[in-house]
Amino acid sequence: MQRVSRDTTPDLPIAEHQPAIDLLHRLLPPHESRLFALPRAGSDGLREWWTTLEGQPQPYSSLDEKSQAALLEKYQGTLGDLHTLGDTLRQQGRADEAGLLEHLPRTPDTRHLYSLNGTPLITHWHAGLSGLPPLVVPPAAPAAAAALA
Repeated sequence: MQRVSRDTTPDLPIAEHQPAIDLLHRLLPPHESRLFALPRAGSDGLREWWTTLEGQPQPYSSLDEKSQAALLEKYQGTLGDLHTLGDTLRQQGRADEAGLLEHLPRTPDTRHLYSLNGTPLITHWHAGLSGLPPLVVPPAAPAAAAALA
């Protein structure tokens, strides 16, 4: 387990993330559930973002254009899987679980997107926030679409 970054702004308690983390780890294969970094309290009380992935975290901004496009493509693929899973859960009458998935980040804030050996990792995310509208999966990023053409 390694720390990727620290959050220096006031935010929701870390416990707010746990239901979504538990659901992701229960329903998704590890390569998809590890998309979302794990929040932990640092010794100084600040939130830290950790991952079980191995390797050197590389910020999205430090990647070349081709690597950025590939990372966004993988990110979008996982988001598509989350969207499908949410639909399935809702059809099964598991609206609470589907709701947790609907409130996970759907568009990467590239300031908080990392690559670990080509695997996307998002930090500074929020889950299950009451009062927020469900988010929709955006179309593939233009750079990613151009790279595939």
